[in-house]
Amino acid sequence: TEEIYQALVEDRNIDRRPLEYAMKIMAVQEGNSWNGIRFIHLLKEIVREALGDSMSGNDIADFGSRIDAIAAMAAEMFISNRARIATISATPRIR
Repeated sequence: TEEIYQALVEDRNIDRRPLEYAMKIMAVQEGNSWNGIRFIHLLKEIVREALGDSMSGNDIADFGSRIDAIAAMAAEMFISNRARIATISATPRIR
């Protein structure tokens, strides 16, 4: 979460590895994709508060687009990881 936050605050591209790691954890812990990616939407509010009045209307719109793109990427990762878990769970184990 810290890496994602820093990338947003510093206006740089996000490294997919921390996001993928977070989505693997959330895929195991959470039952649906909304709960799995909810923390990204919470980050939107945190960053807006941290940057305060320094953001113009265009900056806010750009930031919203960036967070939405990250949330979409995270949702895709979450769903992929949930599918992988389902496949593993459905595979018979040899004893």
